[in-house]
Amino acid sequence: MNNSINYLKNFSYKEQVSRSALWGHHFLFLNVLLSLLIGLTYVYAAPSTDSFTAFFYLIVTWMGHMGFLAFVTYLIILFPLTFIGNFRYYRVFSVIIAVLFHSILLFDAKLYLYVKIHLSLTALNLIFRELDFNTGLNYNFLFIAIPIVIAFELFFAKLSTKNLYRNGSKKWVKITSLIFIAAFVSSHCIHIWADATRYDKITILRSSFPAHYPMTAKSFLSSHGWIDGSAKSNNISAINYPLQPIVSEPSGKPQNIVTIFINGLSYDSQDPKVTPYLLSLKQQSESYEQHYLPYRLLKDNLFASSYGVPLLYKDTFLNRNIQPVIFSEMAAQEYISRFVISQSSDLDPAVIERATGARANQIIFAKDDNETLNKAAQQIADWDHDRPYSTTVVLSDLFKARNRSEYDWQLKILDSRIVDLFNVLKINAHYDDTMIIVTSAAGNPFIQSDLTFNRSSQHVPLIIKWPGSDNMAVAVNKLSSPFDLPATVAKEILQVTTVPADYSLGENLKELSDRKFIVSDEPEIILIGSKDTTVYSDDGNALIEDNGKALRIRPNLENLIRAMRTLNRFKE
Repeated sequence: MNNSINYLKNFSYKEQVSRSALWGHHFLFLNVLLSLLIGLTYVYAAPSTDSFTAFFYLIVTWMGHMGFLAFVTYLIILFPLTFIGNFRYYRVFSVIIAVLFHSILLFDAKLYLYVKIHLSLTALNLIFRELDFNTGLNYNFLFIAIPIVIAFELFFAKLSTKNLYRNGSKKWVKITSLIFIAAFVSSHCIHIWADATRYDKITILRSSFPAHYPMTAKSFLSSHGWIDGSAKSNNISAINYPLQPIVSEPSGKPQNIVTIFINGLSYDSQDPKVTPYLLSLKQQSESYEQHYLPYRLLKDNLFASSYGVPLLYKDTFLNRNIQPVIFSEMAAQEYISRFVISQSSDLDPAVIERATGARANQIIFAKDDNETLNKAAQQIADWDHDRPYSTTVVLSDLFKARNRSEYDWQLKILDSRIVDLFNVLKINAHYDDTMIIVTSAAGNPFIQSDLTFNRSSQHVPLIIKWPGSDNMAVAVNKLSSPFDLPATVAKEILQVTTVPADYSLGENLKELSDRKFIVSDEPEIILIGSKDTTVYSDDGNALIEDNGKALRIRPNLENLIRAMRTLNRFKE
């Protein structure tokens, strides 16, 4: 005779539901503590800040949000399961769900540590499409972490069961609950204030935690006239730039720099009948055959050429009055820098200052390219042999052309006039000690494309005559971009010893590696290869653009993560 007793049958359905609910509350509290422990990873990986207010916000958000995630999981999944009316099954299901929840949290924490993004359907699609996980992300730690989580959950389940039979004071439960509620509410209230006042040291932390969507006040308050919707930020985003101090070791006589931007000129626009001088110069210099502009707009490419960083840093750099590294180093080495700019492109002077990082007293404006070349020639003629100089010439008359015939005619005139600058350098004995760069910051406006990246237009010439060299006739077929210009000038002319990766996305053109692609952020993530272009949209889809067509492809997570790490290099 079997004398064993099934104690579950001694409890009614209502009593088992009640016991499950009470047990679930104890189990929830213990899992909140585990969530907080894992959540310390996000606190560690969050953008650093020297503001106590921002640090306080980070801590209360950590407490409030991680507790909120555990509570929502309980409310949506575990609480409804109490109504199955079986206490034993409920505990088993709860442990399984808790292990799954914390495993996902661990997975997300690793992803955030590595590439500063959180787990989402888009990220999951990309990860699962790359079945070999050849992404640089190492999840081997999960083989150790998940068994530990399982052990914790089994311990929590047993401890919660014991607490069912204790009649101790429940004040600590109320106090703890009030602390978490206060932290959650405080976090959102602080963010409302930060959003209303545009206090960026707090608002940049909004993405530090998974599934975190803090309340904002900007749209509501500005619509009622309570705040100025056009108010500028009085603080800055957290960046680390440069990554290391800029160190230079100048030796010998400083060398001059002349940079000529023939805007509106694309690589295919060169023609023996239209640009004979440019082609002859190409035969006497170093020519970069795979030089691509990362952006369509002239001002954006001027920014890339001056700073060597992507547009996502532009506002922060301007708010902090961060000058391009090469300009700061030129000032330290007593260079005299001037920009002679044609206003044919209709760019406002303030836009030019923002794009180049130059000071207003360094910029000379001219009404057209002819006057620009005359003023540039006069500047070069007035150079003093006792001081090094940097003169940047920005030509934009090609944008005035109304048709292709007029464009070719205007380009031919420019080609014949540029030789005057070289003659002035030779006459004044500056030619041999001057680095001359001829390129473009905007492609041919008559090359149209409906694709995201106008490959034909944004493929532009880059010709460099190095100091003390002539008749080189070297063609370089490696990928290059305006991001490479600051690194090249810094290393080869200013003799900066700090590695380019510490202050630029680019490389020294004399030491180019075999890069698979150039990264751009306009506005999607764009990978510019030597033969085609890959565009990653916000929804996680990928397109490959080639020969005027865009085709859907399977996203390459390895390349995407590498591109994101490159773009976010100077984010803390």
